[in-house]
Amino acid sequence: MTRTEAREKIVETAARLLREQGAAAVTVRAVAQAAGLQAPALYRFFEDKDALLDAVAEHVFTSYVAGKSDTAGTGDPVADLRAGWDAHIGFGLANPAVFGLLVVPGRVSPAAEAGLAVLRGRIHRVAAAGRLRVPEPRAAELVH
Repeated sequence: MTRTEAREKIVETAARLLREQGAAAVTVRAVAQAAGLQAPALYRFFEDKDALLDAVAEHVFTSYVAGKSDTAGTGDPVADLRAGWDAHIGFGLANPAVFGLLVVPGRVSPAAEAGLAVLRGRIHRVAAAGRLRVPEPRAAELVH
């Protein structure tokens, strides 16, 4: 197993534990055991549990945002914005432990930035259709 494959296995195992049992279940020992590794092996990839949780949140959210980016619009920018909102709320409800990791004040991950870019694009399409009553940056801020 390559270093990249081992890291992916650790992150996916931790994501599964997080999804199934919550953040308290994601300990270095539990993740290592579930991944078939010795606990010290995880420290070759992650400084501590928080770094592992950050990697898990980034992994899950990156997959989610990639799916949002690929979604074709309906032609109605307001309906698309509404669908994006519903999808985001659905993601949070389906992944409460991961969502909790992502909404930590001051934490801005690459996946979160990509998600904001999708939101800004949808807001821009609403503005281009003449259906926005506030400046685009303010609308994006309000929706976010």
